[in-house]
Amino acid sequence: YAEAERRYQQSLTIKEELGNRAGMANSYHQLGVLAQDRGDYAEAERRYQQSLTIKEELGNRAGMAYSISQLGVLHADTQKPTEAVTLHCRALAIRLEIGVPQASFDIARLRDLRTKISEKTFTDTIRTILDEQSSRTLVELLDHEDRSEQEDDRE
Repeated sequence: YAEAERRYQQSLTIKEELGNRAGMANSYHQLGVLAQDRGDYAEAERRYQQSLTIKEELGNRAGMAYSISQLGVLHADTQKPTEAVTLHCRALAIRLEIGVPQASFDIARLRDLRTKISEKTFTDTIRTILDEQSSRTLVELLDHEDRSEQEDDRE
């Protein structure tokens, strides 16, 4: 980890000198992953937020979804499941809007989170960020995924 961090930091310095904002966002994100893997959650969140800010400024919607989703993973790892649900819903909405296959990652994470918190808490949380129709659609999608997985287990 120490060597990886040193190299990402060197890369970040070069990108800063060149004014390469997209590259800086990627370096910040990777530094966040390293911090999260080391258990330094405050540093991980700080780095993901730095990455997200730049991606928002650049209008990089796929990159925004990636950082938001990773923040969701971080919040799930730090026992903040309702915040994780909110973040994964935000990332999923962006990914569905722009049509990227990584939406399946957020769907899987939401399925996992739904089993960790009560159904009511999960439903109440998604309703704070999604309209009624979108909330129903998400629950139906997760229910469908659960049924599909159960069928696969029986085969």
